[in-house]
Amino acid sequence: MLITGRYRIHINSIDLNGTSHRCCGGIGFAVQEPVIRLQVDAANKNEILTSHGVEGEEFVDLVRNVEKFEPHLRVLEIESERPHIGLGSLTQLKLSVLKAVRLLKNEYMDETSIPSSLRIGATSGIGFGAFLYGGFIIDGGYRVDLNTRNSINGEGIGRPAPIIARHELPKEWGVLLAVPKTLQSISGVDEEEFFASITPIKKSETREIAYSILLGLLPAIREANFAAFLGSLNDICQMGSKPHEIRLNSSCHPIISSLKTIFGFGGLSSLGPTCYTFFEKSRYDAAITRNLELRFPDFSWIATEVCNAPYEVSMNNGLGGGYCLSGAQLLKHALIDPCPSRTELV
Repeated sequence: MLITGRYRIHINSIDLNGTSHRCCGGIGFAVQEPVIRLQVDAANKNEILTSHGVEGEEFVDLVRNVEKFEPHLRVLEIESERPHIGLGSLTQLKLSVLKAVRLLKNEYMDETSIPSSLRIGATSGIGFGAFLYGGFIIDGGYRVDLNTRNSINGEGIGRPAPIIARHELPKEWGVLLAVPKTLQSISGVDEEEFFASITPIKKSETREIAYSILLGLLPAIREANFAAFLGSLNDICQMGSKPHEIRLNSSCHPIISSLKTIFGFGGLSSLGPTCYTFFEKSRYDAAITRNLELRFPDFSWIATEVCNAPYEVSMNNGLGGGYCLSGAQLLKHALIDPCPSRTELV
């Protein structure tokens, strides 16, 4: 089967102070392009070809063990972006593999059925929210035991951070991505040391971020107020961990500054170096993007939009053809049980 997942943009974390019983939380969204596309099938032996190398192979073995799936797996990455560039590629790879195994086992998958031992979305729920639901997403962070925790950027008990809001952005709004061709962000131990060096974030900033989301960003989305939407994004990205993350990516400073001058906002996804902005399609001029391509040739410039739909699965029908189902359609398909209602997220 062919599984298509959506990369995500992580706008900012909400609470990296660590003095409450929840930590992190965040806002972000799924993008229509680029995509990660995997061919996943049962096989007589493991054949894992992904951009994540050994890490990808180890996760496939972990999924097979946790899911008690006896057949081996053939996992081929058909289309993808490089890892560690701020698009959440590892989460999409993990969820795609897990979803394929669940389909092969004739079992459903939603955020409540992701095993904690797989460590998917335990720090940030934006990636698995983008995979399962699409759209503009807010997650509620992970639970913290204040008596035992050692790091406020660590993972809680391994359960995915809950998705507490999910909205569809107006179709009239587009997204412009600047995806690095060679640069990549820090990861692993370096990432842990970075967050240890910038935390705890001031409690006053975490409260202000939450306020700007609740009474700035969300009303702007519901009222389709583009100017207010950009204004709230600018406010949110001037606080919390985001200024530190931007300082970490000196090569992105001219891009973010140019995007803000041209479009009114320039952002960095996660730890970067992917940059992004929003635009109104009715006022978009492709010549602007061509100019940015000439000024910043080390980045690929992609004009796209928020993907308001979940993953897709293409199933081979055994006759040389096949059919494609979205995640929403699969909820009604005989292969899996229905997912609990998500109406509370709209």
